[in-house]
Amino acid sequence: MNKKFMALPVIGIVVAMLGASVFAASPSTGILVKATAGDGTDLLTEDPTHGKIVIVDGQDDQNVMGKKGTDLISADLINSTVNNSKFDASSFTVVKVFDAHYEVGGVPTALPAAYYPLSLAISYSASENDAIIILHYEGGAWKVVGSSVAKAVSQADFVVQNSLSPFAIIKATAATSAQTGEYAGAYIIMVAVALTACGAVFAIRAKKASK
Repeated sequence: MNKKFMALPVIGIVVAMLGASVFAASPSTGILVKATAGDGTDLLTEDPTHGKIVIVDGQDDQNVMGKKGTDLISADLINSTVNNSKFDASSFTVVKVFDAHYEVGGVPTALPAAYYPLSLAISYSASENDAIIILHYEGGAWKVVGSSVAKAVSQADFVVQNSLSPFAIIKATAATSAQTGEYAGAYIIMVAVALTACGAVFAIRAKKASK
């Protein structure tokens, strides 16, 4: 095969990786499912009288994606927020990062003070075995702005009081153990099969010995 053509797959992979990184931190209209200002104004979609909130999914200005939750907030704060012994503060990990800004006519603009507090929700799925905490970076520190514990949800709801800046979601899955008798049926079947096999072996040996 021509060496020039052999290089094409490598070039394709590199281009795809670069494209993926650009796409990961691009404005997303589908992820935002609620944006309601404190005065009741709907900022989900723009109309002639006001602008809209835009989410930039994957934006990681603080470089926290994949870090432990305790790298952002204290274990005590995690425990008090979750308030469920099934979740260990040390098991929380940053699983999503995003940013939000306000636009008028496609131009980023400061959000009017009258629009705070701002209630937001993004599309995010969690199961009844999960606990998620939504964090907001403001004043040089991460703060809890929303959470969902041990219930299936399709969105993450949170409220910001006075600024729009980086966000992160930390998540943990509850440690579950088998209930008493949960696997009893399987164990009985396994033992029965083992005993049957042993019986068959002994029967064959006995038959051979009698000959």
